[in-house]
Amino acid sequence: MVRPFAATLAALTFASAVHAQDAAKIPTPADTYQEFFHQVQTRRIFPDGKTFVDAVPRRAPAKILADYRAHSRLSDAELKRFVAANFVVPQAGTAPKPSAARPPLKDHIAALWPHLTRPPVKPVAGGSALAMDKPFVVPGGRFREIYYWDSYFTMLGLKADGRDDLVESMIDDFGGLITAYGHIPQRRANLLSEPLAATVLLRHGRAVQRDRPQGAQDPRRPDAPRARLLDGR
Repeated sequence: MVRPFAATLAALTFASAVHAQDAAKIPTPADTYQEFFHQVQTRRIFPDGKTFVDAVPRRAPAKILADYRAHSRLSDAELKRFVAANFVVPQAGTAPKPSAARPPLKDHIAALWPHLTRPPVKPVAGGSALAMDKPFVVPGGRFREIYYWDSYFTMLGLKADGRDDLVESMIDDFGGLITAYGHIPQRRANLLSEPLAATVLLRHGRAVQRDRPQGAQDPRRPDAPRARLLDGR
């Protein structure tokens, strides 16, 4: 007999194959902005290679690219001004102000969750963000998105602090990514197969279920990916 966990991995592996072609069709910023993207990145207009990838276009990407091609001989300063005029360039998140009270480490960590929690994301055409239907927790600073391995350890902390609500919403987000792309992307690129991610979801989801009072039901109607992950189907 195939154990439920093994069956879940098999099901997710099959899902990855089914959705692989659709995932491959999702354009990256490099696909969308072509030589413009290449120039911004290779000329080091920003101090790292992540800032422009995270930028959100202010207007239709095709029009931005057409305007760039009409003025393609731009100095570095002009290119940076062109980016600023056509994109919302993200800034590093602000850290909480240090407290003179010096609370215990556990209390300090618990106080950080609200600062690191992000609302649902609705993608913008030409941006790199993927849809996230529920709130989720990010590493912080310039890392503004959910990360696969970081989320494993984040969930351990959330569980220890009794934040089952965020654990479950992140599980729902992961399930939504599997439904949409056939796997859980690493950050925003299609780089990751999902067996280890399935382990994360199963362990955390079942731990939350075990902690519910006997007979208590999940107040939400679970979608198919989440039900499949948590039930081991």
